[in-house]
Amino acid sequence: MPNFSKLEQIASVFELDVVELLSFGEKNVICLIGDNSVNISQMIGSSKELIFEMQKLQLGLEHKEAMLAQKDKEIQRLEELIALMKTQLP
Repeated sequence: MPNFSKLEQIASVFELDVVELLSFGEKNVICLIGDNSVNISQMIGSSKELIFEMQKLQLGLEHKEAMLAQKDKEIQRLEELIALMKTQLP
């Protein structure tokens, strides 16, 4: 199942917007499958609703990326603190 960035690349190859790529006549359908292949949701609605949902998903992904980067920085700080504490031990 392609992620949003893959869908953007596919749409680019065909010189389409992602919404156009996912269009099926008057209705638009997108199926989202989570990493564990358990969470499946289907959205059917207008192009505006689909665009809004895709933007929300993109923001969610961006937030996830930012949180992972913050976690990595915190881990680095903790490792530095541990190293500093080890140098101060007798």
